[in-house]
Amino acid sequence: VATLPGVLSPYIPLLIPAVRTSLTDSKQLSSNIKTDALQFLRTMLGAHKPQDFEAHVLILVPSIVAAIDDNFYKTISEALQVVPPLCAAARPVTDGVMAPVSGQLVDGFIKPLFNSIMKRLLLTDIDQEVKENALMAMAWFLHYFADTLNGSLQECLKVYIQRLENEVTRTTAIKAVAVVAQSPLKPNISNPSEIVGLMSSFLRKKLRTLVLATLHAANPILAAYHSGCTSEMMSTLMVNCVSLVSSGELHVSQLALVVMTNVAVYCPAALDALTPDHVRSLVTFPQSPLVQGGVLNSFATFLERVSLKLGSEILNSLQGVIASDPKKAGLSMHRQCYYSYALCSASLLCADAQKIQDVSARLLATVQSPDATDSSLFYALITLGQLGKSNNLEFVNIPTIVECFKAESEEVKIAASVCLGLLGSGNPGHFIPFILNEISGASRHQYLLLHSLREAIATLSANEAGIALLQPFIEDTWILLFSHCESSEEGTRNMVAECLGKLTLIDHVRRLPILQ
Repeated sequence: VATLPGVLSPYIPLLIPAVRTSLTDSKQLSSNIKTDALQFLRTMLGAHKPQDFEAHVLILVPSIVAAIDDNFYKTISEALQVVPPLCAAARPVTDGVMAPVSGQLVDGFIKPLFNSIMKRLLLTDIDQEVKENALMAMAWFLHYFADTLNGSLQECLKVYIQRLENEVTRTTAIKAVAVVAQSPLKPNISNPSEIVGLMSSFLRKKLRTLVLATLHAANPILAAYHSGCTSEMMSTLMVNCVSLVSSGELHVSQLALVVMTNVAVYCPAALDALTPDHVRSLVTFPQSPLVQGGVLNSFATFLERVSLKLGSEILNSLQGVIASDPKKAGLSMHRQCYYSYALCSASLLCADAQKIQDVSARLLATVQSPDATDSSLFYALITLGQLGKSNNLEFVNIPTIVECFKAESEEVKIAASVCLGLLGSGNPGHFIPFILNEISGASRHQYLLLHSLREAIATLSANEAGIALLQPFIEDTWILLFSHCESSEEGTRNMVAECLGKLTLIDHVRRLPILQ
């Protein structure tokens, strides 16, 4: 069923009576058969369209209610796990809009199922597995039917507050509240500040599972109820998230940065709570070579959001780290750290076009300076490329960048190559013809120029808008690459192969037969 979703659609009318029999004939069937039947029903509900069960939802309710009221904890637990897919089948969502609720559904589905789940939710002296499944079952019930419960909704939410305050159930409870918050119905929570306050306190705990669950839950809860939260509460949440950003725990850091970004969007005043110590800890975060990929992109997104308020302060601190490097030759940090700092600098400048021009001019002056250290050169070139990736830096003197191909440091050569490629992705019409002409002119920097071309192709081919900008140059680039595919240098051949591969992915129907 799970492997081939929808495969049992024609047989559902025959299967439902058999499932009901397995759940209700308690005299002849063991509890193991009940649990197996419930597991099968849960899998089948999740693997088929709601329309397949439209005629059977009301028929199943008495059997599910009886299983929830069973005496054996395993049967109760499995029955509660059937509730989420059963609710989804009873009230399907189309384009973010819930289907209307009929009177028949209220009497035959909502009332009996709610009463049964609520009875288990209120009990405290039951098995832990049943407690957790009751919390999640009610959460999904509220997700689909909160608008039909009237006063019972607030009664349920009071229970969730109690479970959030309980050390045993708080991890599951915070996940359940997030499910409620994600409902298209936008259930009215009368005390969002209390929930956010508890959520914020969880981030100070040493229990990793609780911290992860809280960070995952924070985004939907804030998205739905940020307007009901005080700025003090949001400030506390921001500060607690900053303390989680560390290169020693990248998964937690990425989730914390996403929450920080959302807090900055929903409540800009929360940024006032960040002290100079907080800023310094954020500035040192990219110094680890492990900070790359998703976590680095999340950090860059956060910096974009705070650029108007904290941009100058953080940018000066970032550039101070590079400027304080006493090493004349070679890089004092791992190469990845400079890439990270360059991306962060570009993110901080994204909202100010004039500042982009000013900083780009200063970076270009650093590239031209004979006294520049390898570290400052590497940083200047990569940052210039990152700025040119999303901005038109046509004023950049191309020969100045190409001159760095002659540098003694291999790292600086690669940085210049990346810079030229990223500039080409920001303004293909100005930079790519130059790169192609230099390659066809048998330049002695073939490998570095091909590296620039690969960087431009990779960046532009990442989205439809970029592909449209690249399209006028694809045919000339394809022909040029084929003329260099038999180069005597293995590095050049490898780079040509990468470029051809990326171009093929853009138009594989036409290009792949040529390669074959």
